[in-house]
Amino acid sequence: MKAETKVMELTPEEAKTKKIQKCKNLAAKILTIIFCAVSCLSQVGFCDTANVVDALVGQVITMMGYVGIVVCVIGVAKFALALKDENPDGQTRAVYYAIAGAVLIGIGPIINGLGIRNGGGN
Repeated sequence: MKAETKVMELTPEEAKTKKIQKCKNLAAKILTIIFCAVSCLSQVGFCDTANVVDALVGQVITMMGYVGIVVCVIGVAKFALALKDENPDGQTRAVYYAIAGAVLIGIGPIINGLGIRNGGGN
């Protein structure tokens, strides 16, 4: 037994409504792209690529600081558990975690102090 497929024909009014809806969807997509571009340009400026890269590096450094806080907290918690279990290997690893977290927290001032970033250290 073959499956029957219905071919629905649209009335002229339905076709017109569907066409208008497609135009509205396309306009919404175009406006979204334009507004995103305007938002990006208002944050970083029009012309200088160095501004874009500097802003991106700044965001990455900020995120690394937050990750460093989490890593440092994990290291302290692991150290406490290693002390409880009297596990010297675990204590060593936990100290490494805490040191890595502290380095991540301090990476922003270190980079700015060395003048690596655009305008850093000035």
